[in-house]
Amino acid sequence: MRGNVRKIALILGGGPGGGSYAAGAVVELLTALERVRTADPPTLDVIVASSAAALPAAVAARALVVNPGLVPWIQRTWVDALDAGVLLDPGRPDRDGLLASGALHELAHTLIAGDRAADDRPSARFGGSLQVAFPLTPVRPSGAPVRSALFELGTRHGAGDPVWSRLATAALAASATPGLLPPVRLQGRDGTLLACDGEAGGDSLAALARALTARVDRSTGVRREAVVVEPRLFAGSEPSGSARSRTAGAGPLASLVAALGGTDPAAAWHEEALRQDRIAALAGLAEQIGELSGDLDDPRAVATGRRIGALAEEVADRRVARGETSRDGAADPGLAVLDRDVERISDDPRYSAAFRGVETRAGRTRLAKLIFILEEASGMGGQASGRLHAVAPPADRPLAGPALGGLAGPLCRAWRSHDFEAGRRDLRRALAEDMLDLPGEAAEASGEDPAPVRAGLDTLPADDRRRLDRFLEAEVDRWLEAVRPGGLAGTLFGLGRSGARRRGAAHLREALADLRI
Repeated sequence: MRGNVRKIALILGGGPGGGSYAAGAVVELLTALERVRTADPPTLDVIVASSAAALPAAVAARALVVNPGLVPWIQRTWVDALDAGVLLDPGRPDRDGLLASGALHELAHTLIAGDRAADDRPSARFGGSLQVAFPLTPVRPSGAPVRSALFELGTRHGAGDPVWSRLATAALAASATPGLLPPVRLQGRDGTLLACDGEAGGDSLAALARALTARVDRSTGVRREAVVVEPRLFAGSEPSGSARSRTAGAGPLASLVAALGGTDPAAAWHEEALRQDRIAALAGLAEQIGELSGDLDDPRAVATGRRIGALAEEVADRRVARGETSRDGAADPGLAVLDRDVERISDDPRYSAAFRGVETRAGRTRLAKLIFILEEASGMGGQASGRLHAVAPPADRPLAGPALGGLAGPLCRAWRSHDFEAGRRDLRRALAEDMLDLPGEAAEASGEDPAPVRAGLDTLPADDRRRLDRFLEAEVDRWLEAVRPGGLAGTLFGLGRSGARRRGAAHLREALADLRI
């Protein structure tokens, strides 16, 4: 049995204003992984992200597959480049959202789909295949089903491959939030699709990540880790025990809070934690059967073996009737399904304790068939298990980005820097709790614990406040121009335009002051 294949799935939830936090967590994780010097180093093979975390996820994919030297640019982008001077441009040509999308698109394609570099090389933590997915919500054509953008990246996808441009476009679509950033046009197998962030419907990130891990975990002996970066996950007191570590054998995550709007990430991850509990219970029950049933190893217990075999074949036949297939051309599809799963179960590290005291081949086969039956009864058969770790800011250290309607980050570099360092801090904290069995020095990666901030109009620096005022007045002026009547009424309307602009901007400021998304 092989139990030394270590794989990581990175799941990034963002929400409006959460991009800098996700970027900081990505930098900390990639930096730590590059430092691993163990005999069985983990590889990062699945990345799923939504909303503001989609772009950091796409850059992480590029760093893994093409060039890890891109990692420092993640900080330069989300702390230095994505500023109000770029994103709050009253003169921008597009008028579909508050933020200027043109500069963001140009920056994303430069980072994700850039030209070859002299130091290009895959990351040491790239295992040869990387699955990347972003949930999307179609805007047009109307009636299109909720879908996801899926990418399978391999060693053949070097710099210059067209897949990177498609990845950048899909990440931009997943980042598009109605009212802030306009939807993005994608070219898929079924034609052109206008899409935006998929958090508002469809499968949760947990379900999407689970589907991808099921696709890649074809071999046995995989030790799976899932790193969940979700800034909206915790509220109130933190979970008991390990505050940021979630293992298959621990109790369900406690103190989860519902997020505002769209898919509830807290509920989704609570459901995933309960799923891991059920998988752990299944493994524990299998172990007890192996210890308590002496008949399994007794070659004279022919009747017991026949009863177990008959029931297992009946279960396999039901699965075939539901549409499950196995090896092509099998004379008996049910037996083929059973034989395949018996082999999988025998090699699964989760059940190693159950087989420890079973010495004969017949006994191992009988026990594997019993576990096969238990998997069917529990509904957990063949599902990926492993350690599930949540990375989120403490309830008493809120992020700045979601304040002011999601505009706090672009408005103030200090607030972006705070959220970025908070993402690094919380990922480091998970590393320190032995999240991935990484060497100790990895948990001491550089980065400061940021001092708490309170993001709001009253704490916004004066220069940034003036820039916001100019932007709001320009937006109000644009709206006034759109409704301006003609003739004499238009002349009178223009005379009062200056005062209307100021009053409108003041109302917008008041609305933003209390809006946290």
